[in-house]
Amino acid sequence: MCGNNSNNNNSNSVANSATNSSSGVYKANAMALVLNLSELAPKSDGFFVGSVERKNVRVYGLAQCWEYVNGSACERCLADAVTRIGSCATQEARALNAGCYLRYSAQKFYNNSGVVPTAGKHGELYVLSVLGKVLN
Repeated sequence: MCGNNSNNNNSNSVANSATNSSSGVYKANAMALVLNLSELAPKSDGFFVGSVERKNVRVYGLAQCWEYVNGSACERCLADAVTRIGSCATQEARALNAGCYLRYSAQKFYNNSGVVPTAGKHGELYVLSVLGKVLN
């Protein structure tokens, strides 16, 4: 599901102009992020969050597989989600398949401040430095 920017009011017109002028950078960042998240989540108990920032344009993302989905099925599910989400031309996109969820946004929608203890599967991991190295 792609987000809809058409309901923005006039008070956001300056921000919208800036967003439109950097949409190519944003889309490239978003795709780099979801590709990396889809590769890293299956190797990390099916859950990974992170962000990418290049050219002062940041995008946040999350990839998660359902607890009962094994590693190879998680990889396939997220690969399909990347394909679906790739057609989105908005600042917000989500793909929900039977077995996994993938999302990116211009707004941070998850909390990773401080050290978060992991309880069982699906603990929070940090991907920021990994993605920065992949993109350079």
